[in-house]
Amino acid sequence: MQPQVTNTAMINHVIAWIIQQPFYTNNQQPNYAVAITNNGEMIISKVGGVTSKTNGMDALAVEIMRQPWWTQLEGLYFAGTFGGDGGSNHGEMCVLAAADVLGHQIQDMRCTGDNCPACATMLTHAGVHSMNNTAVGAQSGWIHPRGRMALGSQLNNNWQGQIAELQAFNLLAPVAQAAFAHNLTQRTGRDPLGKYESIA
Repeated sequence: MQPQVTNTAMINHVIAWIIQQPFYTNNQQPNYAVAITNNGEMIISKVGGVTSKTNGMDALAVEIMRQPWWTQLEGLYFAGTFGGDGGSNHGEMCVLAAADVLGHQIQDMRCTGDNCPACATMLTHAGVHSMNNTAVGAQSGWIHPRGRMALGSQLNNNWQGQIAELQAFNLLAPVAQAAFAHNLTQRTGRDPLGKYESIA
């Protein structure tokens, strides 16, 4: 019987494989995210989401399924864009939104790059153990995966103020979020909705 492999080891294997691939190194290194839920499912995405038709994802699925720890997983999913207006769907948030639709909690997550401050704030709020550091600096755009909120330097230069608004927004119930006063952030026009594709 094979010994149990930790979430960290499984996630690290996938991240290391992605970083070595031409689709990663030749495409301005978009940030990929790999996570495992409390139900033992692995969810993978990147900025703007992925599907089985995304370059390199078929090969990634094969790589995962040939690992001895594959039988530990309860499923493999690719997370697509979650909408919420705009194209600023960060990989971490695509994974979180997909997990929400699946009805499961993300336990551990690692990305190929550091978490932006907005993603780090959201992952902490969601109780996710991030294996990354938090990057410094603003994002041009960021969309909330659970509510109608957009942030980014395209709105204004007060990034720290926007992060503070994000934290305040997250403390409210969904009904109260609808009446949130967006001073530095912006209310998006539609609710985000996670999307996922079951690979196995």
